[in-house]
Amino acid sequence: MLRLCPDDWDRERFVAAHAGINRSRRQVCLVLLVPGILVAWLWSAPTVWAAVGLCLLVAVANDLIARYRSVVVAGVLIAGGFELAVAAVVAATGGIHSPILGWLILPVMMLAARYRRAVLLAAMGCGAVAGTVACLLADVLGTAKPYPAALLGLTTVTLGVASGIVAMNLQSADIASRHDATTDQLTGALNRKALTPLFERMSKEADARDSHLSMLLCDLDHFKSINDRYGHAAGDDVLCHAATVIRQAIRAEDRLFRVGGEEFLVLLPHADATVAAGVGERIRATLAASPAGDIAVTVSIGAVTTPGQRRSGERELQEIADRALYQAKSSGRNQVVTAEPPWADAVTT
Repeated sequence: MLRLCPDDWDRERFVAAHAGINRSRRQVCLVLLVPGILVAWLWSAPTVWAAVGLCLLVAVANDLIARYRSVVVAGVLIAGGFELAVAAVVAATGGIHSPILGWLILPVMMLAARYRRAVLLAAMGCGAVAGTVACLLADVLGTAKPYPAALLGLTTVTLGVASGIVAMNLQSADIASRHDATTDQLTGALNRKALTPLFERMSKEADARDSHLSMLLCDLDHFKSINDRYGHAAGDDVLCHAATVIRQAIRAEDRLFRVGGEEFLVLLPHADATVAAGVGERIRATLAASPAGDIAVTVSIGAVTTPGQRRSGERELQEIADRALYQAKSSGRNQVVTAEPPWADAVTT
């Protein structure tokens, strides 16, 4: 188990993909059922019927195996059993001429959704060996026979459908993983991990279009006192409320990040200092007029704008916005302070 999922990240990745891959495995088995039965019926071989039955068992075997093994080991056993079942059918139905030879790739695709690269490479090697042995055994047994063109087409189509099902599961797992990695779980805002690549993309777009890129650094006023007076659960509610208000106040193309305990950052592409100040003021006024239940909430905001072709860095802009935010705090809070190039002075709005 340790080699299959050696650390907590691998384990979390496995658990996240577990339900989806179980669902897709059952769907794949149902898709393969019709051509599998047709091949067994045309060949009329007990070995083929036994292999088809084993494939059906694999579709519901996870819960059975998981009673005696961990779910991590169960996934490998199921994939291995499926591959052996398909290899047996391939050997019994003509080896290289078998209409279901391509199905050997499906267990490997399913493993790719949950296990690390070493496990996937091992599965690819085992699949190659199983397919080779099945083809050699078919030559020895002389099991090759002509199949109707319609059946060959059906097995090919079902392989494509089954591969599509697994691919969609992989895509969904990847999207969910990326979302979880770049989203603050409490507020739903983007997190620091998402900030750098998004800033770089917006900065390049601003340079290419000789446009502006603005940044708002928003800090909730007296948040510590809210936690001390009302409790941390109420503080979490205030953070969620603030994120919702900010998200509604910014433009559709703007992006909201939570970059600290009570600190939010907004990137505004193609927004000059006037637009950025207007958005900041809208955030400030809306939040001041929208208490979180019985708790009044205000925000201080530092704003900075960089012109196109200047290539200001993310850290540089944050430092400048932070200085403007400090001025907003020291000047009485609940206000927007804008710093513009050359950023020597700050102007209160």
